[in-house]
Amino acid sequence: RREAEAALRRDADLTSLRARAGREFLGLLDRDEILQHLCQSTRTATGADLGLTLVWPSGNALTTPSVLLGFLDPELERAQRCRVPRVLVATLLGRAGDPDVAELDGITSDTLLALGFPPVPATRLLCIPLRRDGDLFGAHLATWRAPGTALTVSQRGVTDGIAQLANVALTNAQLLADLQQANQVKTEFVSTMSHELRTPLNVILGYVEMARDAADDAERGPPLARIEQSAQDLLGLIESTLEISRIESGLDEVRREVIDFPAFWYELHQRC
Repeated sequence: RREAEAALRRDADLTSLRARAGREFLGLLDRDEILQHLCQSTRTATGADLGLTLVWPSGNALTTPSVLLGFLDPELERAQRCRVPRVLVATLLGRAGDPDVAELDGITSDTLLALGFPPVPATRLLCIPLRRDGDLFGAHLATWRAPGTALTVSQRGVTDGIAQLANVALTNAQLLADLQQANQVKTEFVSTMSHELRTPLNVILGYVEMARDAADDAERGPPLARIEQSAQDLLGLIESTLEISRIESGLDEVRREVIDFPAFWYELHQRC
């Protein structure tokens, strides 16, 4: 009975941990903070001695650890310099025969070192892949220094839940970063367009003034031609603005055109 009551208390603690982790993950929008919280929550749920979180940059097969917990100073220095390959996760998942979470016993430091993992004392290993739209972009690894029993069903369920919460939080953080970048691009675009629209308008106003002061029609010809050209430039800028809107909406396609560079440079020189 005492064992059953202790098991129920552990399950209740794990359930509480998962609920608390969910609330905390929902309040995080910074990638580094999410990875730190993932590492801490997983160690608490599993009792792992070491925690390490990895994120591979786009197009890069190697990366250094983003988060390290539980490492001793000599181990920490080596781990920070270690460049872990992306293929490590696929290898661990393949050995465990589980596409979601790999739990392996009988691990040695030499085995981890051969896979690209930092050389630390370890007997058991847990690997949780991090995916976005099905693509692997990171992983959380936890190890135990001493042999022990496998994770319980409750621990495994909480670990899976924490991993899913972390993936959702990381996706939200990436969406926010993309929105902020898009907003910055639009702000810069509006600023640039304001300047570019002002330049031909100033030319138009200046030559209109010159045309008014001209003594005869012969002198008005070139200024009026420049007015027309500047007006065409302004119209072109407006058309380009509309094209950007069409491109963002997916209603426009890339067009290839032959350009006569001598004529292009001559026309550019005439406008300057």
